Amino acid sequence: MVKKFSKAFAEAIIHEEDKDTSVSGKTLLMNPLRARIFQFLTHFPCSNLTNIVRSLDINASTGKWHIRILTNEGYVTVSEISGRTIYYPTNIIEREDIPLLFNLNKSQIKILYEFIVNRPGLTQGEISSEIGTSKNALRNSLFKLLELSLLSEIRDGRYRRYYPTSLVKEKQDQYYERAKFYTDELMGKLKRDRLSPKLDISSGGEIILHIKSGNDSQTLNIAVNPFVGIFKLTGK
Repeated sequence: MVKKFSKAFAEAIIHEEDKDTSVSGKTLLMNPLRARIFQFLTHFPCSNLTNIVRSLDINASTGKWHIRILTNEGYVTVSEISGRTIYYPTNIIEREDIPLLFNLNKSQIKILYEFIVNRPGLTQGEISSEIGTSKNALRNSLFKLLELSLLSEIRDGRYRRYYPTSLVKEKQDQYYERAKFYTDELMGKLKRDRLSPKLDISSGGEIILHIKSGNDSQTLNIAVNPFVGIFKLTGK
């Protein structure tokens, strides 16, 4: 009974704090938590709810509530993959790249990919020893990276060595024009929502945007090319 009451009470507080579900420009991304969620999704598109709330250290119900508002207002798109609900900024990616980005948001796969990018040519046993993961646990992640064409497997006698492919770099180049398109689309939407956007910096696949409503202002760090971010994670 206490649990039910606590949950209902928490949800009531969320709704009370955010009665602006029929949001206008002055309440949409001017809300600091919504702005944080949106920024996070530009840097890590195709994240699921668990990844979002854990990364931002927020309550799941609160996160879901704000994501729903961002979705309803056209800033975020909802999709499904492998039975999981995922979220990404509207128009920022091609649907064919959802599996790639979804898997690179998984910590074990991301860590393994980053390691191989920086230490190419090692065997499964050498990788397992270096990162402290069992061969069995490693095998599934290696298979997924091979399946996604992020790695290549080269036979060397009785050994198999693993190397990163050029796929991420190719995607980064392919998204160069799309990043400009997305920036223009986002600026247009922010203007329509009366948030007076001002583009401050545009470099390295990221932009800094200042938005304003009345006397309130926000600064947003937006990743417009998600594949540039992958190279930043790997130090490339």
